[in-house]
Amino acid sequence: MNVLYFAHNVEDAAVLKRARHLRHFGARVQIIGFSRFSSSPKIVEEPIIFGRTFDGRFFQRSVETGKAIIRMREHRRHLDEADLIICRNLEALAVAIVALRVAGLKRPVFYECLDIHAKMLAGNPASRLLRWLERRLIRETAGLITSSGAFVREYFSPIQRYDGAVILLENKLLPSDFTPSQFDNPVPDSPPWIIGWFGIIRCRKSLKMLDEITKVGNVRVHIAGRVSHTQIPDFENTLEKNPNITYSGPYVASDIPALFGACHFVWAIDYYEEGKNSSWLLPNRLYDSLAAKRVPIALAQVETGRWLREYNAGKVVESPVEDLTDFLQTLTAEGFVKHQEQVKQVPNSAIFHDADSLRFIFTADARTHDHDDR
Repeated sequence: MNVLYFAHNVEDAAVLKRARHLRHFGARVQIIGFSRFSSSPKIVEEPIIFGRTFDGRFFQRSVETGKAIIRMREHRRHLDEADLIICRNLEALAVAIVALRVAGLKRPVFYECLDIHAKMLAGNPASRLLRWLERRLIRETAGLITSSGAFVREYFSPIQRYDGAVILLENKLLPSDFTPSQFDNPVPDSPPWIIGWFGIIRCRKSLKMLDEITKVGNVRVHIAGRVSHTQIPDFENTLEKNPNITYSGPYVASDIPALFGACHFVWAIDYYEEGKNSSWLLPNRLYDSLAAKRVPIALAQVETGRWLREYNAGKVVESPVEDLTDFLQTLTAEGFVKHQEQVKQVPNSAIFHDADSLRFIFTADARTHDHDDR
């Protein structure tokens, strides 16, 4: 099975994770798309890169998308060899659909959407145009891949009127990603209580809340990941003023056991697009924290909180600063162990993918097309 994976950002951790999972279950994957982080990315996936795009610069991304469609003529061989195409994000879907039309090829195309950008939800003409384009393109796909049922429930069904096939692929881990012993890192069941905030660090409101929570005196915060300074311009200044918050920089997947294993709790709260995307998603850090047997902290009113309540695990709060300040001031060793035991009761099937997770790539109409239908 040859999978051509069109990506909005060939360096995105979710893209690399999906490619790794596809390969684990027997697919051959070629990543093709745009770069976001650097002009010459240093990654081992050997992707085909169309050019560089930038967060938030939609006109620039539109121009680069047009250029990529033209450049696809150079990569016709990869379209010919593909049994199935996955497109991560709208611009990737546009490139793939148009390239297939120009080449006169038919291939099963899946639209992978793991975030609903605020631009897709606004009421201005540009947003309405993007939604129209998405509706048109998604009709030509074999199905929608998404990581949270809330994206379908809150956006694709009511707003985009999508009623096609949906493949729910939560941001789970592969059992082969790590050995159990890597996560077997005991942590002292006594203060200072350490909260880890890992991943894409882009929520200024979260930083302000964690800054307040550390004033309890028996709480420390460890941050690791890629910081969006456009969203948190005062990040370094906040850390300089608070010795109870530390930052260790970006990390790679192999660092996950050590990072998560060194804390008691994991911050799984995100206000970046409050009431919309951040309320609907199920973040990677949820599954990473559960694999490490650490206690995720989530808001009660969002999808992550609902997920944790379903499994009777985690620390679910209504008002983070008030609730956690009271909770951590009085937390005992026995109380922490109780929360950790609840986490340990979450079944592995809720945390790790199995062979059935990606069954759709082998059951799609991928083998019925003619490779010479030009």
